[in-house]
Amino acid sequence: MRTIPELSIDSKLIYEKLVSLNPGESITYQSLNELIGRDVQNGARGNLVTAKKQLLNEGVVIETIRNVGVKRLKDAEIAFSGEYAIKKARRAIQKGSKKLICVKDFDSMPQDAQLKHNFSLSVLGALEMITKPQSIKKIEHKIAEEGVKIAAGKTLELFR
Repeated sequence: MRTIPELSIDSKLIYEKLVSLNPGESITYQSLNELIGRDVQNGARGNLVTAKKQLLNEGVVIETIRNVGVKRLKDAEIAFSGEYAIKKARRAIQKGSKKLICVKDFDSMPQDAQLKHNFSLSVLGALEMITKPQSIKKIEHKIAEEGVKIAAGKTLELFR
């Protein structure tokens, strides 16, 4: 873990290149490789990740174009990135639940492990229900109907 919160020179060079992109513009991995003299898909991947995280903290969204490069997203593209995040979370939730269900002898586990198991399974079950496509459609419909953002508490009420 780094003790000095500064970007490495390679991360800084990538950051400076990416921050100069206009929304909708992209840059190839080859161009980034030439910029730092290393492969940003392999050995210098961490430098690209660091630069992207720094930009995200500043409100600039950079996404990967598989095997091509990276792109600065336009606002409309950013709006659709939430849907991908929900799908990715849903897959992780389902995988986590599958693992928990693999417990063979629940009664032989220590009580703290049983509590952790039941807690995790309950939370994952609730999250799986919330991220179901039909649940998401219900929220989308309500937002379209009201034409405004819905607070988190009101969103949860829609699942009752």
